[in-house]
Amino acid sequence: MESQYMIGIDCGTTNVKAVVFDTFGNEILSAARENTVISKGNHMEQDMEELWRNVAAALKEAVGALEDKKAILVGLGVSGQGEGLWALDAQGKPVRNAILWNDARAFELTASLKEREDYPWMRQTLGTYFKNGSTLTLIKWFWENEPELFQKTAYFLTCKDYIRYRITGEIFWELSDASASCVNIRTKEYAYDVFKALEIPDMEKKLPPLIASCDRAGAVTAQTGSLTGLPEGLPVSGGMLDVLSACAGLGAVRPGDTCIILGTTGMTTSIMEAYEPDEQLGGWGYTIDGVCLGRGIGCMAAAPNLDWAVKTLFEGEEPETMFARIEKELAGRMPGEGGLLYHPHISLAGERAPFFRPDATAQFLGIRQNTSKMDMIYAVLEGVSMAIRDCLSKSGPLKTVYLSGGGSKNAVWAQMISDVLGVDVLITESSELTAKGAALSAAIMSGCISSTKKVREHFLTVKKTYLPDMKKHTQYTELFRMYKLTQKAVEPFWAWRAKQWKN
Repeated sequence: MESQYMIGIDCGTTNVKAVVFDTFGNEILSAARENTVISKGNHMEQDMEELWRNVAAALKEAVGALEDKKAILVGLGVSGQGEGLWALDAQGKPVRNAILWNDARAFELTASLKEREDYPWMRQTLGTYFKNGSTLTLIKWFWENEPELFQKTAYFLTCKDYIRYRITGEIFWELSDASASCVNIRTKEYAYDVFKALEIPDMEKKLPPLIASCDRAGAVTAQTGSLTGLPEGLPVSGGMLDVLSACAGLGAVRPGDTCIILGTTGMTTSIMEAYEPDEQLGGWGYTIDGVCLGRGIGCMAAAPNLDWAVKTLFEGEEPETMFARIEKELAGRMPGEGGLLYHPHISLAGERAPFFRPDATAQFLGIRQNTSKMDMIYAVLEGVSMAIRDCLSKSGPLKTVYLSGGGSKNAVWAQMISDVLGVDVLITESSELTAKGAALSAAIMSGCISSTKKVREHFLTVKKTYLPDMKKHTQYTELFRMYKLTQKAVEPFWAWRAKQWKN
């Protein structure tokens, strides 16, 4: 009997991957290619044609590997790096290299936009704040600095929408990407009133039709089939922005679900039924069902706090050995044991969420001569957990948390996050989360999964569930109160330090 498979494409900044999944969400095989980022000063660009060639090569390798299996491909979904400027002319050709999400050429423009009297209105309309690499900011920069190329542009979209166009020959902008900066977050329509306020002309002519993640966005063309080995006519879904795709790939697809990526940053994405304006530095975007919204907000540094502590306190020790020792020695500790508090703002860039302070620093409070190294490590884990709770404080009631990233492998840390938040924390059998979310959109589009309500039942395998100790949760709630009080109290030191030292 032939098996059914979906392909999820992950167009990252530095790599692209084509990953094959079965209808139960199991990863069957994958292929990858490395991208070139054109970097010059604070300019970050990518050759769009080269990116497409890399995607096509990865697809050809993955499809070729499927030939040994009795396989039927039922759909394909694409995800990719969000934001940036991806401009096409009327023939669908790139107008210039793509400007990437991490480009900073528009930093002066970004600062000036935030000083406008109508900025609060624009922020609430869009559900996000202006950033250097956001599509809206870069379109404004493009009009002011490269007007001839702007006039030549027929379509603005984002990375995965460009790749999907190359596969299908049809141009759409999918909602999760478009809503990152160019859509009225309440109406799901382009924010033409914002474009007008910013004096950007002709935008009604330059924005393609909007579609949702699980909508059918076309099918593989004969030309693409010849190039990649994909069957002509294979349905292609709208796909998703990479952060929201990873969220779906992890399992967070219904209101009350939250995805936490405990990696370099402490990124959280909460699925919510409606937009709720707030002053925290988060962003909103439409999720896999095109109805619910993902509220994304993340502290600047998560795992780097632990990496620094292990390297500094246990110099010369093998990190892997130390991580195993940490799990063993810290298991069973009570909240706040050791009498320490730690604020995890260790990044050289300070903090970005849930407050913006480039001068913020990390600090321990409560050290005495009997404080041990393990006391300090434990406080670091608690401090990062508190920062995550802080980011989620305005995300509404939490029901289930899906945890991923390197930190999720630490059982003590995973249990601590469950206790700090007071909810179940699930670890799923997932590796290529972004590609899996894209494949999931294709599975729903093709009818292999009837709706997002069936995702847990049919597309996810839960490896481990951590249940909260509610007594510890109560203790952590008091510790969190003290965490916030001391964080506020140390702000004058941050300001003073920033005047004395620049690093």
